[in-house]
Amino acid sequence: MSDSYKPHRPTAKRLLNQIGSRYALSNQVLLFFLIPAYGTGFVFESLRLETTFLERFLVATAGYLATIAVLIAARTIWPGDKNKSRPGFVLAVFLIAGAFRGVTILIADIWTMQHQPGEELFRLLGGPVFTFVTLTVAAVLASNYQRHRESLSALADERYRLQIRSAGIRAKVQIQREELLSKVRNLLDPAIAKIQANLSGQSSIAVINDLKSTVDDVVRPLSLEVADTTDELEAESGKAVLREKAPLPSRIFLGEFLVPLWAALISSIGLVATAFLVEEPLNAVAIIFGTFFSMLLCSGLIQKLTMKLPVHPIFAAVLIPPLYALSLSPMYLMAGLLDWDVRTEQIHALLLFGTIVGAITFAAQFSQLQRKTTTEKLIGVNQQLEILNASLRQELWLNRRRTASVLHGPVQAALFASAMKLSQAPEPTPQLVAEVDKDIQDALEKLNNPSNLAGEEISAVLEQIVEIWSDAAKITILLPEQLEREISHQPLTSEALIEISREFINNAIKHGKAENISLRVFRVDPYRLAVEVTDDGQGVPPGAKPGFGSKLLTELSLVWRQSRVENRTVSYAEIVLGQES
Repeated sequence: MSDSYKPHRPTAKRLLNQIGSRYALSNQVLLFFLIPAYGTGFVFESLRLETTFLERFLVATAGYLATIAVLIAARTIWPGDKNKSRPGFVLAVFLIAGAFRGVTILIADIWTMQHQPGEELFRLLGGPVFTFVTLTVAAVLASNYQRHRESLSALADERYRLQIRSAGIRAKVQIQREELLSKVRNLLDPAIAKIQANLSGQSSIAVINDLKSTVDDVVRPLSLEVADTTDELEAESGKAVLREKAPLPSRIFLGEFLVPLWAALISSIGLVATAFLVEEPLNAVAIIFGTFFSMLLCSGLIQKLTMKLPVHPIFAAVLIPPLYALSLSPMYLMAGLLDWDVRTEQIHALLLFGTIVGAITFAAQFSQLQRKTTTEKLIGVNQQLEILNASLRQELWLNRRRTASVLHGPVQAALFASAMKLSQAPEPTPQLVAEVDKDIQDALEKLNNPSNLAGEEISAVLEQIVEIWSDAAKITILLPEQLEREISHQPLTSEALIEISREFINNAIKHGKAENISLRVFRVDPYRLAVEVTDDGQGVPPGAKPGFGSKLLTELSLVWRQSRVENRTVSYAEIVLGQES
């Protein structure tokens, strides 16, 4: 069973941060407080007072409105940055709201003639305690839910931005190819047309001059222009439509969703005022501690027994609240042994309260799980989109470089060769024109070639680099054969690997004055490979400004860095293992 099915364990620091968030005074908290506010009026109060439904409804409504009035007012005076957690401020607001609730209910009881002598302390103490506990729990639930939604929204927006960027790079790659081919053909087609127009036997000197001027005035400048063009794309921003739903795992560990300590604290603290109302002080203390240890020990035992028990989340949601109620069942035995005045119906109400505590704590834990798993899922999606973007950047850069190389090499050579053929022939015959046209077409066709390696193996090209610098440094290459075979199926990855390797080695020798260099290529994961070059040089001089090489490394790699380790320089870059990967 995967650890991803486990929620974060609640800690005091985490809970304080959640309680002090701006969500503590949100509408979700106000709505959640409806349940305990009216629940106590209709359940607990009906067990001890002879009152009508309407009377309890009016009192409960007055208490609820008094409580939320304080919370709503506190929103307007939130101190400082609303994004910063303020647990002290929030807890103080909860206590004030509870005191206001207690006074309001006391006045409402007197006004409806439900007040009984001796209940003043219960109202004035019970209001703050009850309100403090329930609002604190509500704040945690609201924080978990809202943070989960914000995480989803932020990651969805980032995914939208990356999707737009990916689409932009894809479009630019296609447009770049089409525009370059169109530009070259528009420049060369008139020259071919002139040759065809001279098939009548006229002198071909003008055509030869046109071909040479096309090379000098068009092809060469165009190749430089293409090579130096930048491909900076601004990432568009925008709000994505949040379609992601909270994930529902097929199985969860039952025991992971039991929190005995926090459930025991909530149950016992929430019982303080009621215990002192129905019992003598000594017995009231016994009830409070009995509730705490009964919940802590019994639910703790159940947690240990079910820690590795996988169940469906819906089954867990149904089962966990009664388990908490079961943890309080020893209170029946304790009431009889200690001869408490508590009635059986009131212990029933205590178990109902335990059930509610269980439902609340399960909801809090499950929302933590949803937030964790959904965030991890969307982060994984965004990482894949980053890899896709890096691959597309590779294609854009290499396509531009390849186009410049073909213009400077095969196209230019074909034009010169055509001029030479025409100069050697007394008259441009149809066969000669067709041959010249074919040479130019073959050169242009190379613009569509997915790779400049021309069938050479990667290791052979790397050995050529080694040979070039053989008089300056000793270079060793470590590239596993299996990995080389996999890379060779990805033309863009192959070229990126060679360009990055060449740049690292060139920098090590030219700038670092290295004499011994080791290049190692290895797989990072199924989607990435790494190039690591270690040398005994001095590294890039301090204060050196980024140049073309830095731009090359940034565009061809997912991430790259250079560092000093003892007396050696380590250059490292990660490359996407092709779009098909």
